Amino acid sequence: MNQRLPSAERSKELIEIAKALFVDFGPEGVKLREIARQAGVSAPSVYNHFASLEDLLAAILEEHLDDLLEVYAAISTLPPERAVRELCKEHTMLLAENPAAAHLLMAHQQLKAKLGPLRHIAEKISALNTAEAAIFKSGESQGVFQEVDFHDVTLARLGMTTTILSAHRTNSGIVQDQVATTAETVSAFVLKILKATRVAGDTHQ
Repeated sequence: MNQRLPSAERSKELIEIAKALFVDFGPEGVKLREIARQAGVSAPSVYNHFASLEDLLAAILEEHLDDLLEVYAAISTLPPERAVRELCKEHTMLLAENPAAAHLLMAHQQLKAKLGPLRHIAEKISALNTAEAAIFKSGESQGVFQEVDFHDVTLARLGMTTTILSAHRTNSGIVQDQVATTAETVSAFVLKILKATRVAGDTHQ
C-alpha cells in the first residue's frame, strides 16, 4: 500500500490519476478501482474522498472552472477584441495543461444529469457563460462585433481548441509553440465569426 497522505494531498493525487486515465482512455476508462490501484490504496478508501465517480469528475471540472473564472476576471476590463485574444490564449494554455477538463466541458450537457445535484458546478459554468457573453455584448455595443449566438461561438471556440490540441498531443505532451499557435488560430477563427475590427485607441492587439 502507498504511504499514508493527508486527506487533501490524497484527494489531489486521486484527481491527477483520474485526469491521466481520462486522457489515455476516455471517460469509460476512468474506474475508481483502477484509480485506487494506481494510488496504492484500497478501492473503498477512495470513497473517503469522493462519494462517486461523478464526484471525482466534477472535482476535475471544478478545478478548471476556478482557473478559468480567474482568467475572465483579469480580462473583463480589456477592449473586446483584445479580451477575446487573451481569452483564447489563456484558455488554450489551461486546456493544454488539463485535457481532461476539455472533454468534460464539451460533454457537460451530457453529464448534466449526473452533475445536476452538484449545484456549485452548474453555477460556475453559468458564471463563465455570462462572463464570455458580456465580452461579446460589449463588442456589439461598441460596433466592434456583429450580433451572434453567444452560446454557439463559445462551443465553436472550445471545440476548435480541443480538436487542435488533441491533434498535437503525443506521449511527451504538447510543446509551448504548439499551444501558442493553437491560441492564435482559434483567436483568428473566433474573431472572424464575430467580424471584429480593430478598436480605436487599442494599440495592444
